[in-house]
Amino acid sequence: MFLPTGPFIAAGNMIGAGTANKNMRNELARYDMTNKVIRPGETVYGLLPLRETNVAPLKLTLRNSATTIAPATAPAATPATPAPAGSN
Repeated sequence: MFLPTGPFIAAGNMIGAGTANKNMRNELARYDMTNKVIRPGETVYGLLPLRETNVAPLKLTLRNSATTIAPATAPAATPATPAPAGSN
């Protein structure tokens, strides 16, 4: 007896592939770094899309680099005054 299982297996594969493609598209949108603003001290994870297929050095440029951010200076430590003798 012949059971036509091929179409059912194919339909299952198509549903699985469609779900996987949807998840991948959501991840690509979530981790896209195009035009992302990164604040000083912020750590970000993402994907950088490249239009070229050639291997070339990656160059990142700062936009609005006229604004300089200087590191905050710590206040100077004041020397501790010694306790008077015999005050223990």
